[in-house]
Amino acid sequence: MPEVMSFIISEGVRRENIGIAKSADWIIGPVQILSPFSIPSNYSFFTTLAIYEINESEIIKLMFKSPDGEIVYNTTDIPLSNIEHGNVPEKYRSVVFSFDIRNMHLKEEGIYTAEIFVDDVLIGAYKIPVCVLENQT
Repeated sequence: MPEVMSFIISEGVRRENIGIAKSADWIIGPVQILSPFSIPSNYSFFTTLAIYEINESEIIKLMFKSPDGEIVYNTTDIPLSNIEHGNVPEKYRSVVFSFDIRNMHLKEEGIYTAEIFVDDVLIGAYKIPVCVLENQT
């Protein structure tokens, strides 16, 4: 059964080539809270997640919900048919995704929720506080 190994929200992600046909994502400015200058507003950030015990026939989806349960961001289905695992045994396979989320509408302060689905089955949910912080520069 697939499970989320890590879930990180950050200000940015930089991808670098680290060898022939290999790359690495560098997470820049991890955060625990989304803090726009005002609310309501649109807010941009990155989400990086790793999923363990995954195979090529599965489909991933990421969804964000407002404190009242309204869907404010939803990816399309992401098929894994082109992910190469080499000779890693199926029970140890994992995949890492970084999502560049642009202009997600934040209509109110509160606890938003990020939900991760594999084949339409919820495998992880994470709380994300959203509020305006005083004295932001």
